[in-house]
Amino acid sequence: MEAKQIIRQIIALFDNNDTEGLINIVTDDFEWIMVGDMTVKGKEELKKMFAASGDMEMLSATKDHLVVEGNTGVCDGIVTMKENGEEKERHYCDIYELQGEKLKKMTTYIVNKR
Repeated sequence: MEAKQIIRQIIALFDNNDTEGLINIVTDDFEWIMVGDMTVKGKEELKKMFAASGDMEMLSATKDHLVVEGNTGVCDGIVTMKENGEEKERHYCDIYELQGEKLKKMTTYIVNKR
């Protein structure tokens, strides 16, 4: 499968709140850097993070730009999330780094929409 297809699949898993699918598509030593917030290291830590964020839900996300070169892709847009019963809109930019057909590293930049 091509890198662009894999990254589109990862984005769809986020869009559908498919945490099990996301856990299955990352490498064992996966790293997710949420700039200015936290870093998740490893598949087990990702499982714990998803379990702890039970009331958070992705409602929608635009994909304003999707650029893929080699094993790296970038997508940005506006995401609408439901957190603690409240809808929040944020600008985001995700950088995906693949290893084969798995997600090795993800870096997320996110700021509140004003």
